[in-house]
Amino acid sequence: MFTAADLFNLSQTAHAAIFDGCNYAWDALKRIQAYLEANLRPGLHHRCAGSAFIGERVFIGEGTLVEDGAMIKGPAIIGRNCEIRHNAYIREQVIIGDNCIVGNSCEVKNSILFNQAVAPHFNYIGDSILGYQAHLGAGVKISNVKLPRSVNYMRPGKKQFLISNTSRSPWRALKAVAAASTTYRSATSWLRISQILPTRRVAIFWCRDSRSR
Repeated sequence: MFTAADLFNLSQTAHAAIFDGCNYAWDALKRIQAYLEANLRPGLHHRCAGSAFIGERVFIGEGTLVEDGAMIKGPAIIGRNCEIRHNAYIREQVIIGDNCIVGNSCEVKNSILFNQAVAPHFNYIGDSILGYQAHLGAGVKISNVKLPRSVNYMRPGKKQFLISNTSRSPWRALKAVAAASTTYRSATSWLRISQILPTRRVAIFWCRDSRSR
């Protein structure tokens, strides 16, 4: 039920092999480092607007724009026709598909972004998987932080969600996010989702007890 094929459109990533043999989709996050060591061939085919720092172990595909002030430490693979915008910070162990956006002042580490995933403004993405066409709202942060907070129950139709506090617009935040036993943070709410939404525009992330960032 929670395999990569259940949650994601695997035709929308050039790196579907990283999910091979995973019982759960999020198990792939533990494999990113080894996958990059085996498959990363550094090469820069992008265009740059201004000055950016790009590490030695980075591949960037054709048509991708890297804007002024961006830092791409690597190891990382970034696909074609992406936008890495002003002051974006791409840390270690990152795989980004084609036509993605990592926006102004966003930070990404140990994560996989499927094609057309968008993190446009002030987002933190850590130990996470963003599915095809997943779009994070401004200021949304997703990571492996686990919060021991009380929950309230909310049942929209036949779907049940656990919500740790009230939010003025939780469904807007949930538009592109679905995962089991996973906590999602928007600018105004912490959400724990107990069932999968009927969509493959999915953002999930691995939750563990540690608070590594």
